[in-house]
Amino acid sequence: MDSRFFPISSLNGTVYLAVLPKENHRARIFEALSQPLGKTVTAADLCCSEESPRPEFPGLCIDANWTHSKDICVLAYSKECRVGVDLEFHSRNRLKLADRFYAVQEAQCLHRLQVDEGEESALRRFYTLWCRKEAFYKCRGGDFFEGTLRRDMQANLVEGVSLLDLNPRDYGIQGECSLCLATMPLAGT
Repeated sequence: MDSRFFPISSLNGTVYLAVLPKENHRARIFEALSQPLGKTVTAADLCCSEESPRPEFPGLCIDANWTHSKDICVLAYSKECRVGVDLEFHSRNRLKLADRFYAVQEAQCLHRLQVDEGEESALRRFYTLWCRKEAFYKCRGGDFFEGTLRRDMQANLVEGVSLLDLNPRDYGIQGECSLCLATMPLAGT
């Protein structure tokens, strides 16, 4: 895996995505961001607080977000929009969580899909929705368990956040997994 960035056109602007090894991911993120920004990015550029646990790079004029699953880290950044990204490798026996946590419409859709097309199709859709929820939350913020998790994420535009399901194989990620990119306008635009 190299730190080559893939440009992705979103509703809110261009986003750049890189796939990195999870090991020592923060140092790899700083190194990867240094290349296109033309300046050395370090931990000093990163701001995170208890009030806003979302990573911020206020002095770099970009918005960045990352996710990791198994041994992979996916980094997304943009100069034009706010971003959130999520990658999840699939595991069995997760469908029952939809009844407990997902919006009623989503759970009903998953049940219909399981009956009509089988458990594999329903499981893929479950993870697509999960990635959408995580990416939405990472982009927009708010309360994950009482707000985002129960919000219906079947549309491609939810409360001003654009959700784009990506094919992980297009970025060199192998295995059964789902990947979603969320974008919204930067504050003040």
